[in-house]
Amino acid sequence: MRYVVKAMALGEVLDQAVVLTKDHFKMLFGISCFLLVPLNLAHQFSIYAIAPGMLRGENPEQLANEGLGKLLLVLGINLVFVLLLVFVAMPLTNAALIRAVASEYLDRPTTAWRTFRETLGLLLPLIGTSLLAGLIVFAGSLACLIPGIYFALCYYLTTHTVVIEERAGWDALTRSHQLMKGNMVAAFVLGLLLGVIGVFAQLMGNMIPIIPIAIVVNSLVQGVLVALGAAAAVVFYFSCRCKHEDFDLTILASAVAQEETPGAQVPAAQ
Repeated sequence: MRYVVKAMALGEVLDQAVVLTKDHFKMLFGISCFLLVPLNLAHQFSIYAIAPGMLRGENPEQLANEGLGKLLLVLGINLVFVLLLVFVAMPLTNAALIRAVASEYLDRPTTAWRTFRETLGLLLPLIGTSLLAGLIVFAGSLACLIPGIYFALCYYLTTHTVVIEERAGWDALTRSHQLMKGNMVAAFVLGLLLGVIGVFAQLMGNMIPIIPIAIVVNSLVQGVLVALGAAAAVVFYFSCRCKHEDFDLTILASAVAQEETPGAQVPAAQ
């Protein structure tokens, strides 16, 4: 095994994620650039062509003063791209990244095209499971903010259970809840750190005075950060499995068997 699979502290998770992203940057960034980055670029440049002031942070009311037709056009473009990003680009990209990182982490080399092909059939279960989790989190948030946060942390690994273990629906949510027991604080801090990194990168990109260049830089940086976030979440997922199921011992036993019997395969993640 090229990488160490074990229960890890948060710092170790981040270190391992950086190493994985660096080692497989070409493939992971290529996955981000297949759908997510082009759609982001198309979205931002469409808005820029119609109403460049909106990307400079001007008040949307100023756009309304220029004409109702222009305002409705911008709103329509936003709606189309948001739907494409939320229901197609983000789920597929995130799933492919998770699949790719998990395969390389377990010493099962793969390719960007292969991961997309494998995850394409998981798109509908992934969207359905994510919507179910979102409804529960939303309902918890309506009752009180704390239950909403609790459910969000419970289902932090839902996508991973769908993509790696190929579960779906309530089964995937239950599995995520099981793995997150005792790991919610770490997940909260991990998500917070990745969020801060993302906001900082966005602010730095927005400092570029030439808007078209800023759009390109921000989109490319987002592609890198999505890959890094996926790598960190995959390492965290396997760390949780090692804590609850001694998954690291299973990997170790398989590695010993592979040395004794050349050609033996590393076990699947399920």
